[in-house]
Amino acid sequence: MVEEIAIIGAGGHTRSLLNILSILGFKIEGIYDSNYKAESNELIEDIPLKGLIEDIPTPLFKIISKGSCNERAALFNRFESTILKNNIVHPSALIETRNIGIANQVSAMSYISNTARIGSNNIIYSNSSIEHEVIIGDHNVITMNVAICGRVKLGNQVFVGAGASILPSVQVCDHVTIGAGAVVTKDITKSGTYIGVPAKKLK
Repeated sequence: MVEEIAIIGAGGHTRSLLNILSILGFKIEGIYDSNYKAESNELIEDIPLKGLIEDIPTPLFKIISKGSCNERAALFNRFESTILKNNIVHPSALIETRNIGIANQVSAMSYISNTARIGSNNIIYSNSSIEHEVIIGDHNVITMNVAICGRVKLGNQVFVGAGASILPSVQVCDHVTIGAGAVVTKDITKSGTYIGVPAKKLK
């Protein structure tokens, strides 16, 4: 077990992440964020917001707590040598695959099939299901109650909104946002935002 870690990010996701880290027994040195203001004396779940991101003591291992795919990718590349490699998984999540990268965060009651392949630095929120032979890249955010059906391929830096579904064998390219409740029935080959049933690209 790593002795102490620093959290990068003080947004909404941090509350969920801190709960999982507490259950798993991690010790948090502090939280760091680009919007830090010393006069606020802010605590998040009793953990102090201690400084700007550049103030993190160099030796500390870091966990990225950002819900933006672009920010996750940038921070991962910036701090790659000291990013905590552990996958942070809520005890109620079921991960059957062994083909999974590093620094992923998986919330309560999510399921990942034994034949799925998961990259690195992804967030998979609660009650999401990733089924057989799904391939997921890096720096993605899959929010609550998402269904990713069999043989779907998800690229890098894809954000999937709450309650969205991606139907079997669909491929989604990099840098895509899928809106809440959308149903993706066909391949997405161009970056952009897709909403609706069936999902269509916003102009």
